[in-house]
Amino acid sequence: MFGSFSIGRLFGIQVRVHWMFVALVVLLAASSPQPWAHTVAEVFVGFGCVLLHELGHSLVAIRYGIRVYDITLWPLGGMARMDHIPESPKIESLVAVAGPAVNFVLAGVAIAAMLAFGLLPLSAPTLRDWFVREDWVGTAAAAFVLYNLLLGAFNLVPAFPMDGGRVLRAILGAFHDWVRATEIAVNVGRVVAFFTFALALFLMFRSGFDGFSISLLLIALFFGWAGTSELWAVRLRHGQFPFGNFGGQFGGVRFQFGGPGAHAGAREPLEEPVRAAPRPEPAPSDAVDPETGARRPVADWRTDGFGRERIDDEAIAKLERFHGRLKRGDEPAE
Repeated sequence: MFGSFSIGRLFGIQVRVHWMFVALVVLLAASSPQPWAHTVAEVFVGFGCVLLHELGHSLVAIRYGIRVYDITLWPLGGMARMDHIPESPKIESLVAVAGPAVNFVLAGVAIAAMLAFGLLPLSAPTLRDWFVREDWVGTAAAAFVLYNLLLGAFNLVPAFPMDGGRVLRAILGAFHDWVRATEIAVNVGRVVAFFTFALALFLMFRSGFDGFSISLLLIALFFGWAGTSELWAVRLRHGQFPFGNFGGQFGGVRFQFGGPGAHAGAREPLEEPVRAAPRPEPAPSDAVDPETGARRPVADWRTDGFGRERIDDEAIAKLERFHGRLKRGDEPAE
């Protein structure tokens, strides 16, 4: 990601830190009334939980053959960059749930450890007494539990592209095509973003500008921007107009953006799109695959617009054995 630097690798995945994260740590340490070392430690505990959350996503993605470029930590959390996520409800839901699952497991392990070592104050009169104590080990362990529970629960909010929104799209993808499932999930995310934005403005007018209200405002804007960007990408990947389907008539001229029949009020049905020629059926004279016994038709293709060439089994075998970079005019080596 632009503006970030690498701090190492975990499980073969490069971990990066955005410069805004460093600025956030310095700002919090300078403005907090408690010693700066405590503030820095709390921030690193919180973002350590974020890193483990993203590792959960990444390791499950790698399990399904998805390439993970890196994980970047920035002020609003973490982001794992992947080359793609297959349009599969099963894979997307498993990758999405893996992050919150890691946080809930870590919180459970921490609570069990606190019980084992007598660090869990079951008789604390208030929730604040449960976290703020004289022993720094118990305080750090309680903060670790709290961070993981909040992070896991927050990411399950059905606001696309949060983990909960991706689980929602995976569920919808079992009943609709992927574009429609994405549209519904993004619209739900926009509703969540609207109410989050309204809550942030209410808190600002009531209590003034503080870190919590500003964070809510940024989160709402992120929901709207990131969800819309991914919806555009999904539409483009499916050969659709990225901004949706709409049309009409102006000055006697009909216009439409998007796929055929998108404008319900059109007076005349639009022409069907030109479809690709069907795949040729194999003929009895075509070669037989020795492994599967299936007949593979010999394809015709045009080179440079002149003449025709044929792709036969011998040419395909050469390509399968060739591991270098193809150049124009080159023939794969034996």
